[in-house]
Amino acid sequence: INDRKILFSSDIYSEEAVKLASYIFEGKISFYCVNKDCGIEVQFNEAKDSDINDFCNEALNQQCRIDLSADTAVLTKVIVLKALLSAIGEK
Repeated sequence: INDRKILFSSDIYSEEAVKLASYIFEGKISFYCVNKDCGIEVQFNEAKDSDINDFCNEALNQQCRIDLSADTAVLTKVIVLKALLSAIGEK
């Protein structure tokens, strides 16, 4: 178990995705985040490789969720609008 640093590049990961992963792992493993010009660096302190891998997977999962949400935002709004109009009897 060694201290390790991983840089989550801003080309791939949004700050929101890394922060969401941080909230999920807060209290489970010891780490801290530092904003860098090219992304967010996460310093893991005495964490197992499996825990670090889980953190990285969660950051990727959150980024995929954010990207999918952005890609489908217009379609989601149309579906919700149609459902609301249908509920009040509009066609």
